[in-house]
Amino acid sequence: RYPLYIFPGRYVSLLGQQAPIFLLASDPVAVGQFAFATALLLMPLRLIGYSLSSVFQQKAVETYRTDPNALGPLTRRFQERLFFIGLLPFAVIAFFGDLGFGLVLGEGWRISGIYAAWMSLYFMLRLLSEPIISLLNVLGREQDMLSIHGALLVLRVLGLLVGLHFIGSVHVAVMLYVAISTIGYVGLLAHLYKLVSIARWRTLGRMLLVFCIVSLACCAVRYLIIGDVFPLV
Repeated sequence: RYPLYIFPGRYVSLLGQQAPIFLLASDPVAVGQFAFATALLLMPLRLIGYSLSSVFQQKAVETYRTDPNALGPLTRRFQERLFFIGLLPFAVIAFFGDLGFGLVLGEGWRISGIYAAWMSLYFMLRLLSEPIISLLNVLGREQDMLSIHGALLVLRVLGLLVGLHFIGSVHVAVMLYVAISTIGYVGLLAHLYKLVSIARWRTLGRMLLVFCIVSLACCAVRYLIIGDVFPLV
């Protein structure tokens, strides 16, 4: 099934992730700011998520062969660990990305820090979902990857076009792209959890609650430092 579903699914996924680069091409500054923010946020995925992906896939295959009912608990434990590993770094980027970029790289890169802040929750969800996407291979549901990422690509492109051509704002286009991507990856995680009989909404709800608590603490600190609660353009 690799040439039929997996390879096209991965290509469509990559195309969706790179859609802003293509559609913002008329504004080279915006492309550079967005690309730099994306490169920074990809670092935790490459250091943590991608390195654990092959380990999880091997363990998932072994577990599914010996005891399919144990695949859900295995996935849940793995997700809990990933969540707490990524929670603080992504929360810090979400609320202090603009300050960090401006301080380290100069005010010219502050917009890139704001984009990174907006995308932090989306990349947190990518950190959680991409290492366990191999569940689709284990369970013989490879076609789901192509369907989900195909729908997400269409919605992302539509969001970018609305922001760029109907509203006329690069920043709104990025906001819409991030919002659609975030919702899409929540749906992807919910689907993966359902396949292995994890209580999907309860699990996602607990994660969201913890993220909100940490976010409130970060909001308070940011307010004390500069007088606002979230990076905006």
